[in-house]
Amino acid sequence: YQPDQYPLAIEIIRPDAPPVISTFHDWREVSGFQFPYKIIIDDGDREFIYTFKEIDMNAGTFDGFRAPDTVLTDEQKLMRLHRLIMDDHFFGNMDRLNDRNGDSLTIVSAGEVYEMSKDESAATMNRIINNRDYSVYNDLIRPKIKIAQDGSLAWVIVKILAKGIRYDEEGKPSGSLEFTSAWIELYEKVQDQWTLIGNVSNFQEGIK
Repeated sequence: YQPDQYPLAIEIIRPDAPPVISTFHDWREVSGFQFPYKIIIDDGDREFIYTFKEIDMNAGTFDGFRAPDTVLTDEQKLMRLHRLIMDDHFFGNMDRLNDRNGDSLTIVSAGEVYEMSKDESAATMNRIINNRDYSVYNDLIRPKIKIAQDGSLAWVIVKILAKGIRYDEEGKPSGSLEFTSAWIELYEKVQDQWTLIGNVSNFQEGIK
């Protein structure tokens, strides 16, 4: 911390990868709160510098922090999609999760194969998300991405750690939640946009 108690930096430790270090500069008061008008993020390979001319309270979205899709490679777009899926799981944002799905999805899990419509998938995910509250939902490895030579299909392999609390059907806490999971996100490019068309997953209770 700086002498005036404003955070100087945040360091995110990653297994088998350099830490991500965010440093905060040019603190100013906005509506009675202090905000950094300059943020530098260093992931060990690249450095990103964000500067702000004006900060409004409770206005806009985090999309302003993201580079437009037009400047990203397909690999970067898929990495972004995965990150958004992770955020939506953590925050329980069902609308955004469903928007990125195709009209139908192939789901492989627990030794079974399911074909689900977009609505069926949304109902299933809504039931799952409503029965848990995550305190941790993080990548354990850097996602592995492979894109077909014709650019029409791709897969993203991930491994995550989740912790939180389970809730019963009445909304009462029913126990702790902790598992690791690895899965493959299957994507198809439709009208130049990557769309999720399937998921192959497995779960492991506890940390191993």
